[in-house]
Amino acid sequence: MPKLVEVDLSSVYEDLKTVGEHINEQVRSLALGLIVLVWLFLTGPIADRPVLAHPISDRTLVAIAVLSLMGLICNYLQYFFGYLNSRKIQLDAEAAGRTKVSYDYTASRYRLRNMFFWLKQGFVLYASAWFLFALSRSLF
Repeated sequence: MPKLVEVDLSSVYEDLKTVGEHINEQVRSLALGLIVLVWLFLTGPIADRPVLAHPISDRTLVAIAVLSLMGLICNYLQYFFGYLNSRKIQLDAEAAGRTKVSYDYTASRYRLRNMFFWLKQGFVLYASAWFLFALSRSLF
């Protein structure tokens, strides 16, 4: 039987903030790392490229880089729509003279923010898995 621990909702919010920040850092680092690795495999004369038993095709490498870049673009769009959502709430509250506000989870800006959060995960995880698969096939 699981042991449940009761906590304030503010603790959950803080946990989500911390975990979300770490996820974003990891996604950006992973996407940039993949782009750097692809650049390493694609640039320079073929003789200077990393030695692999079966080189990864340029087409595969470019596709992996594009997926990684799409993850970074989704990361930007997530923050862009998050800003638009928060700014709208702020302006509405100031116009009404309120100091307490509510988030509308059905607002298109909020839903787009959430959608781009999940899209960036998908793009970068797919690119990572594809790169690892292609690399493992090229080593043997």
